[in-house]
Amino acid sequence: MAQYDDVAADYARLVAPKYAPIARLVADGAVADAPAGPLTVVEVAAGTGLLTSMLVPRLPPGSSCTATDISPSMLALARRLAPGAGVGHVCADAFRLPFADGAADLVVSSLGPVQEDVRAFAEARRVLRPGGRVVLSAWGDAYAELDLLRAARARLALGDFPRDAVAAAVSRCREAGFEEVTATTTRLEVVHASLADYLDYRRSFGWPPWLPQERREEWLPAVAAETRAHLDGDGQVRLDWAIVLVRGRRPDPPT
Repeated sequence: MAQYDDVAADYARLVAPKYAPIARLVADGAVADAPAGPLTVVEVAAGTGLLTSMLVPRLPPGSSCTATDISPSMLALARRLAPGAGVGHVCADAFRLPFADGAADLVVSSLGPVQEDVRAFAEARRVLRPGGRVVLSAWGDAYAELDLLRAARARLALGDFPRDAVAAAVSRCREAGFEEVTATTTRLEVVHASLADYLDYRRSFGWPPWLPQERREEWLPAVAAETRAHLDGDGQVRLDWAIVLVRGRRPDPPT
C-alpha cells in the first residue's frame, strides 16, 4: 500500500523505537503459554520488523517465523533489520494470508489491523491449527495521546474516533470462533524531546486515512496546538498509552 511504502524509512527511524515496549509486550505474551517444542509462527502487519526481532529470540529452538506485511517497502526494511535463521518475509494482506489451513501454531500482530475486522480474525483462525493461539496488541480506549488527537480532530470538526474499541475487538475475536479470549491492559509512558520531535513522529505515519486530502495542511498545526498543553518545564512532550494485549485460542475439534 502506497501510504506505508512512502513512510517506511521514517517509520523505522522515528516510530519503531517508541513502539519497542509494545512489541516486547506481544513477544512476552506470545511465548508465555506456548507449548513445548518448535513453533510455526505467522506475524501479520510486521512493518519494519520490530516485533519479529523481539519475538524470534524468545521462540523455542527449531521454530520458524514468517513475517507478512502489505507494504513491500516495509518488508524490505524488515529483511535488513530483522534477519535470522528460520525467519521469512512475505508480502501479504491480513485478509488473505498465503498459508494453508492449520499451518501455524501462533499468529501474532502488534498494532496491526486484525482487531479491527472480524474477517481478519477469521483469517488468523483459518491458518491456526486446533489449539493454536492468536496474540496481538491494540490501542486502549482512554489515554493521554488519544485525548490529544481527539481534541485535534474536534478542533477541525472532523468527528471523533470510534469508542469502546477494546470491547469491539474482543467481540470480533469471539465471533470469528476463538475461545478463551482475554484482554489485558498495560499503561506506558512515552516522552518526546520537544514539540518539533513529536510532530516529526506524527508526520512519519503518513496522512491519516480518515483525513480529507483538502484538510491535510491543517492537521499538524491542530495537533501542535493541542500538544502544547502537554509540554513540561524543559519542553518535552510527556504522554501515556494504554496498550491492550488480546489473546484467543482456536478450539480443538469436537470429539
